[in-house]
Amino acid sequence: MQHKHFNTILNNLKIASSQPGHPSSPLSYSHLHLVDSFFESDLSHDRDKIRVTRDEKTGEVLECLKKVRLASLDIYSPKRAADWRISVNVEVRGNSCRGLLWKCSQTHNVYNAVPQPLGSPSSSRRKDRISYSHEEFNIDLTQVTSNMGPNQQVQPFL
Repeated sequence: MQHKHFNTILNNLKIASSQPGHPSSPLSYSHLHLVDSFFESDLSHDRDKIRVTRDEKTGEVLECLKKVRLASLDIYSPKRAADWRISVNVEVRGNSCRGLLWKCSQTHNVYNAVPQPLGSPSSSRRKDRISYSHEEFNIDLTQVTSNMGPNQQVQPFL
C-alpha cells in the first residue's frame, strides 16, 4: 500500500511537471526490471561482496560494484509498522561494467579490474524499480524479491 501511495503521488507530479507553464523542469521516469547477483570477495579477510546488476530482459551488465559497509545503525520502533536502518557505505564502481568486477588489491589498497568470478553467486535478487529524477534528486521505488542461497526459499521484500 505504501509503494502504491508514493507511486501515485510521483506519477501525478510527473504529469503536472510536464504541462506547459509548469514553473520547474519536468520529472523524468524509468521502470527497470533488474537482477542482482552477489559474489564473495576472494580476499579471506574481506566480508564485503561484489554485486553485478543485469537487465532482466537482455542480461546486459548495467553495474558492477563492491559495496563496503562503513557503519550501520538499527533503529527498532516497536509501536510502528516499520523499523529503520541507517547505513553508511562506499560503493566502488568500475569505469566499464562489461564482464569486469572490482576487488581490492591487498598490496596497494587500490581497486583493480579483474575477470568476473567463476561459479555461482552466493545469492541473488530481482528488483522491480521505478525511478523518478528531478534536477539533483533521484527517487527510487523498488520492490525486491530475494533468493538468499541455493537451498533457501525466495523471500519478498518491499
